[in-house]
Amino acid sequence: MVTADPAKPEVETLATPSLRLVSSGVRLTWAEACEEFVDEVRLQRRSPRYLRWYRDVLEPFARFTGGKPPDEVAEDDVRAFLARAAGEGLSGRGPVGAHRQNHLRDGLFSFFKWLEEQGYGPHNPVADIPKADEPPRLPSRFHEA
Repeated sequence: MVTADPAKPEVETLATPSLRLVSSGVRLTWAEACEEFVDEVRLQRRSPRYLRWYRDVLEPFARFTGGKPPDEVAEDDVRAFLARAAGEGLSGRGPVGAHRQNHLRDGLFSFFKWLEEQGYGPHNPVADIPKADEPPRLPSRFHEA
């Protein structure tokens, strides 16, 4: 976690030690950014399952990019990650379907949107990536028994 430095006036520590007001110029490692993001989501009183879902999205992406700092992640990195998930799968589990691929995309979109809003990143590399086409689902009453 990055700590406030009196020599750097752009960082002001808030009541929660892991969250702070930031202007451009502060760089976070992948681990620091994830910790800050999950803390922010926790403050929104999200369930432990929801927090675990974000970790299940962010950790494989961090492994895929080799822990590249979030402000260096490009759209090509995200596209390559989603393509690998759809083709080879993640963590030896086999390929993921369009629905799971969209979950991965949505989690990364939320994370990078938050980074951009906090001033940690110049852009959201997921913004121009469309969702995967999912096959239409039948209402449960139409499923065969």
